[in-house]
Amino acid sequence: MSGFLLYNPPLYGRFEFSKTDAQTGKLIIAKFKVQRNENFGTPNPEDWKDYYPLNADGTQGTKLLEFSTKADEEYLSDYLPPGEYRIVEVSVSSTYTKTVEPTDPFEIKQGVITTGVTMENVRKGSLRIIKRSQFNGGDLVAMSGATFKLYEVLATDPTTDTLTSVQRQAILDDASRTAAGTGTTAGANGEVTITGLDANNKNGSTYSKDYWLIETANSNDGYNPATFVARKVTVVPGPTVTTVGGSGELVNVPVWGKLKIRKVDANDSNDATKGLEGAVFSIHTDASCTDTNKVGTITTDADGYGESGLLAPGNYFLK
Repeated sequence: MSGFLLYNPPLYGRFEFSKTDAQTGKLIIAKFKVQRNENFGTPNPEDWKDYYPLNADGTQGTKLLEFSTKADEEYLSDYLPPGEYRIVEVSVSSTYTKTVEPTDPFEIKQGVITTGVTMENVRKGSLRIIKRSQFNGGDLVAMSGATFKLYEVLATDPTTDTLTSVQRQAILDDASRTAAGTGTTAGANGEVTITGLDANNKNGSTYSKDYWLIETANSNDGYNPATFVARKVTVVPGPTVTTVGGSGELVNVPVWGKLKIRKVDANDSNDATKGLEGAVFSIHTDASCTDTNKVGTITTDADGYGESGLLAPGNYFLK
């Protein structure tokens, strides 16, 4: 008796999906939901609905079709009735920027595995800020205590690389804009690194995102954050850390001044201009020169010179 091979062709189809790192091409873990076009082939957004598979008895199910990808294999779906579908990302690791746009629509056909359904995620970037101060053209000095905020550059923003004081304030006053990141410089190097920044704007084959770097506060006496020129910075995806500053580009010049004096020994018969070391002067805001109006001291060095700290513009008295 001869045998016969009997089989039933499947009425449903499946799809294969891969989720990858946009920089490395490696598969990554993320969670997704499936949507189905209730009016096949039409581009109307309202026709796309979250897909709830039918129950085994043919009644409408109430459980949304969701799935998660793995880091070591592509995802192969369960069987789905023929139709037009797309994939929407629900969540992904905080290392990456969540992909907002769904995949391109794809068709599920009877008895066929639809391939080529893909989605990429871009790693978030970091910005390292190195802040310096400079007084009267002197050496650059590391500055801690400077607070910066980053705001995403919008299409409606100025096309220049820097902002005027009016444009800077307009961004800070715009209640619809939220800072993408905030950080305050600290330590001996005057540095801070702001992490978790989106860098997912595609430029040809690469990704990046532009931000406005705005100094919003400074805890150092004599420095006004509004005098720092807000500027555009470009952040690239991690693991690369974008660095700005460290030389002459992120420098604050004080709006206050200093008082410099020289003390000489008039009683020196050999040199009446010889500097006198160790003379201590108190600085006051009033001629009464009391402790209540004292704002600082100056001590002279070996050459008789002494210099105050930063002082607000005004008149002072030495005692």
